[in-house]
Amino acid sequence: MVICMEKEFTIIISGEIYEGEMKNNKKEGKGIYYYLNGDIYDGYFNKDLRHGKGVYYFIDGSRYEGDWKKGLRHGEGINYYIDGDRKMGNYVNGDPQGKHVTLTKSGNV
Repeated sequence: MVICMEKEFTIIISGEIYEGEMKNNKKEGKGIYYYLNGDIYDGYFNKDLRHGKGVYYFIDGSRYEGDWKKGLRHGEGINYYIDGDRKMGNYVNGDPQGKHVTLTKSGNV
């Protein structure tokens, strides 16, 4: 089902929902994707893939905020964990690269 509301669309694909901009029948630009498992991505897409700045919310309450490229974490990002800890660093093609810094809820490094 596709509902056109100006330049934004709502698409339901096998129970998953996408609300946002599209181009050539692909997710393109700003949008929100709701996954079947309860995860949510809110950010930018390019050719149906997470690309650019975005936030991925995991069903367990943790989240990743940062850069994406071709659907993978790529560039600077911060992981926020449900215990209040944060882990900051760089990613290349989805893999952590270099030094990542963890800040605990109490402020320890």
